[in-house]
Amino acid sequence: MDAGTPPVPDAGLLPPLTLDLEVALPDGGIERHALLALETPVVTPATSLTVTSNRRLRNARIRLMDEGDRALSSDDVLDEEPAGLRYHITLLSPLEPGHTYALRVDPQSGATLDDGAGHELPDQRLEFRTSGERQRPKPPTATSHRRRRRE
Repeated sequence: MDAGTPPVPDAGLLPPLTLDLEVALPDGGIERHALLALETPVVTPATSLTVTSNRRLRNARIRLMDEGDRALSSDDVLDEEPAGLRYHITLLSPLEPGHTYALRVDPQSGATLDDGAGHELPDQRLEFRTSGERQRPKPPTATSHRRRRRE
């Protein structure tokens, strides 16, 4: 092989699984963020998110979790593509500014998920934060509690 010819990748080696997050912005634009275990990207709070992968996923469940590790309510649509997937998440309420969220990919049923070709994939838990100031919780509404006199 001469120096000008790029090496041909081995067909038996699969690239590592990568997940990207696309955030639909209110002005019609899109933010793209790589979800990596070593970094925590900062995203704009939104209600419409899309998760894309570079490999197919079979038997996968994708959930968006809040700081209390509770799944957020959403309407989800899975688009399987030959080389990966696109998973659209429409949240029922927008992400909160200044909060940390996690995207979890784990088996839908059974103990494992795979890439559709029989290669087992590990569960994924990838975090991101939302931009903006965390809003203080609203104080409880004042209710009058009157004591009744016993007679």
